[in-house]
Amino acid sequence: MKISLSITNHSSKKIRPYGRDLLLNAYNSFVKNCKYDFEIVIVDNQSDERLNDDILKDPRVHYIYVADQWKRGLTGAWNEGIKKSVELGCDVILNSNDDLIFNETINSFIEKLLENEHKNISIFGPLTNGVNGSFVNIQHSNFPNPKKSKEITANGWEGFVSGFFFGFTRTFYEKFKYPDGDLFAEFDKFDKAYIHKYAGDCGKWGGQEMEIIRFKENGGRVFVIGECWIDHIKKRDWSKARQIAGEYGWHLTEKFK
Repeated sequence: MKISLSITNHSSKKIRPYGRDLLLNAYNSFVKNCKYDFEIVIVDNQSDERLNDDILKDPRVHYIYVADQWKRGLTGAWNEGIKKSVELGCDVILNSNDDLIFNETINSFIEKLLENEHKNISIFGPLTNGVNGSFVNIQHSNFPNPKKSKEITANGWEGFVSGFFFGFTRTFYEKFKYPDGDLFAEFDKFDKAYIHKYAGDCGKWGGQEMEIIRFKENGGRVFVIGECWIDHIKKRDWSKARQIAGEYGWHLTEKFK
């Protein structure tokens, strides 16, 4: 049984000067606490400089540098990490932001995922302190709480878990992926009405967790694992990125029309 943690990271002087520190925190806390056999995929989404750190000496770490983030955005980075995880033969894929600090309950997340009788058609999320909006009622907590473990059966915004971190099996990926291997649709890749329905108006600059609605409409299920709690620092800085997007050639302000 092999686990993959795929982390999307960005570090730049003008947007996220602390990006590498976030990545190191996520890496170190996961390595310290995860008891399973694992691989780590780091997708570096157009940082000012390529990663040059001791963690690359870890044979379990696989590094992908995306030089042209504006073409595929955050969604493309997610897809790259997921496909690399599959290529590595991992049985469970954990898709992750870089602004997370893990603890021993990450093992409970993996354990409960594997025990779930619907695991091969389901996507799973943990509890966290770092969510807002519709996710507060579903996933917000300041500690692990098994009483909050449940299946999410609602529709629309109330029907899926936050994309800051979620997990699924390789069988789930094979069932719900697109023909080119992507699991999440990128902006302008499909009919715009389709994107509007499943990915909202954020285009490729969201991670497209709303596509979980598509999974559900095709027989998928969604679960919260209350036995797991992850510290989400919430250092995304999208507003700052939008302000200086032109300097980087990023099309962060594009919207569905």
